[in-house]
Amino acid sequence: MLTKEIKQSIATLLVDPQADKRRQAAEDLSSTSSLMISAILSLALQDKDKGVRDSAARSLLEIQSPSVPYAIVEYLTDSSFVTRNLASNLLAKKGSNSLGALIPYFKYENQDVRKLALDTVGLIGDRRALPEIIPMLCDQDENVVVAAIEAMGNICDASAIPHLSMAYVCHPYARVVIAEAIGKIGDSSASTFLAALLRDVENPQGEDLLVTFAVAEALGAVGTEASLPSVLELVKKFDGKLRHIVLYAFVSIIERHALSKSDFEQFRDLFIDALNDDDQKIVSASTKALVTMLDDEIEDRLLQVLGMSEEIDTLILMNLRNGRKAFVMLTKKYDHADTLQKKTILKFLLTHLQENMHQWFHDINHDTMKDLQNSISTFFDNLALDWNDADEETRIDIMDALFYLDQDRALTYFTQLAEDADPWIRMQFLEQVAGASHMRSNDLLAKFAHDENDFVREFVVSILQSRGMSIENSEIIE
Repeated sequence: MLTKEIKQSIATLLVDPQADKRRQAAEDLSSTSSLMISAILSLALQDKDKGVRDSAARSLLEIQSPSVPYAIVEYLTDSSFVTRNLASNLLAKKGSNSLGALIPYFKYENQDVRKLALDTVGLIGDRRALPEIIPMLCDQDENVVVAAIEAMGNICDASAIPHLSMAYVCHPYARVVIAEAIGKIGDSSASTFLAALLRDVENPQGEDLLVTFAVAEALGAVGTEASLPSVLELVKKFDGKLRHIVLYAFVSIIERHALSKSDFEQFRDLFIDALNDDDQKIVSASTKALVTMLDDEIEDRLLQVLGMSEEIDTLILMNLRNGRKAFVMLTKKYDHADTLQKKTILKFLLTHLQENMHQWFHDINHDTMKDLQNSISTFFDNLALDWNDADEETRIDIMDALFYLDQDRALTYFTQLAEDADPWIRMQFLEQVAGASHMRSNDLLAKFAHDENDFVREFVVSILQSRGMSIENSEIIE
């Protein structure tokens, strides 16, 4: 039974000229779960005001009634692109409760509606829809077939593999999507099929090359230990980009099954060559292989790759052996890196500066010493330039790094920086100093233990005392 208040909210939502009142009415109706209310809220998905549409959508999501998807689903056929997408999104969020409403639309006369229904079911990902999706592989519209394939991939059920394998033969236009779906499902039952496809490949070009890439990548996602001999033969068979993608598949299989990485060594030079690829996944896989067999040549090549991505940078930096050489190389790269890469490089170098700085100056010749000193000086200059624009966390890292690079120069630089600032800026700066870990940060704080500004002075004294230093000690330092 509809109360007077509910009737008033319905009337307001349907006819009130003020969008704010219609929005409130849509929100008020969320507590009522009749089929009629669901239908009225669904009608509001066509409202010209986005706020009203959003409020109606939220209310429909709140109503826990099996009638809601049936009220929404008819708007998949709406003439408005915005309304269709909003309805699809709501049905997907309703999850498996929407399947009963959506599946009949697989047979809708308009191919765009069929595709949208399949896309939505794919987002829901319920395997119970598979028996209804599989026949759609025979749809007359190619876009609908592709949507069915993508939905099967999103559902990730191994029972779809035989049907996708057949579709690969029947629908050449969809082979890339089919390979991607098989890889997404990730079931090892597809391993033999994919390996056989690659064995049959001869000098692919154009679209066939894209298909071969997709098949090789899928093999990396599903390949078993038993498929490795086939993959090894493919590495030897192909060259160029295609060899790189098969190497990627090889590394993926080894990693996924936690197999011995000693097999990487036979392709040492091929992995080095693959570092030149422009695909980050290939470079990442090659890097994973190469760090298991580091020598001077490999380390030099890996250092040249730095800067492609944070993931690859971290992988390289965590495995380097020659810290001194890495330091020189990284300081050269720092000046040309973007902000995120600079943070990665700085974090890495700061750790090594703290642990290894004194070791780097032992047992090196004159030329190496000069090169290292030049790198230290240049890096100091670049970090100092980045200080003003850095965020607070990075500023503390820069401060520590500068102290490790050159203690006396850093003390002079930061003292001048603080003395030239007004008291408020000086206080903020000294708060950052207090966050630094290098012991010379105490010396810097001590220089302001008798600052003319009361707040600055009291702050510095409290920090020094918390570190077990007395004012008298700070006077000695000065």
